[in-house]
Amino acid sequence: MDLLDDSVVPEYARPVKERARAFAAEHIEPVAADYHVSGEYPWDVLEAGMDAGLVAGDIGEAWGGEGYDLLQQLAIAEELFRADAGIALTLQLASFGCSIVEDYGTDEQAEKWLEPVAAHDQVSGLAVSEPDTGSDMAGMTTTAEETDDGWRIEPASLSGPAVCDPRGDHRMAMCLGLASLRVDGIQIKDPDCVSKSYPGYWDMLEVFR
Repeated sequence: MDLLDDSVVPEYARPVKERARAFAAEHIEPVAADYHVSGEYPWDVLEAGMDAGLVAGDIGEAWGGEGYDLLQQLAIAEELFRADAGIALTLQLASFGCSIVEDYGTDEQAEKWLEPVAAHDQVSGLAVSEPDTGSDMAGMTTTAEETDDGWRIEPASLSGPAVCDPRGDHRMAMCLGLASLRVDGIQIKDPDCVSKSYPGYWDMLEVFR
């Protein structure tokens, strides 16, 4: 059996697999090498994936998504990752964590957090980091304890500032700037990259500190 052999793919999942294959050939393969060299975030490919219905398809139809099951998601992933793993992961992570909200959240939470992602107005994300653990969630020591007044978060101690590199992406730098309003110790490399779209951004941000 050859790799990417469609004979192992259920009949109902083949149309979306074929669509993903055509998308990858047109939008990912021609630019993958350039993005690998530049390190920039592939916003244009992500937006094209949204237009093609290949992003956030795992969200249920009740919240505006395609409701793709696991086999359909795997069929899409196979074609996108064949073209380029980094860009494919970008498209997948645009709805990362949404299944948790859909399975365990309330309807109100789903309306607030899932519908905008399914409509491609927002992307989801995960922020996980601790000294000496990085994104190793199993090794994290931060705890959350429910109390009569709500939740008490006991974070791991930080040994120094968190230096974040937006890699010249002005949109990422602005997002990190917003995060620094709530989290102490964030330092941003090359903050001047935001000047290409918002020269007075950092002065504006100081108003809210």
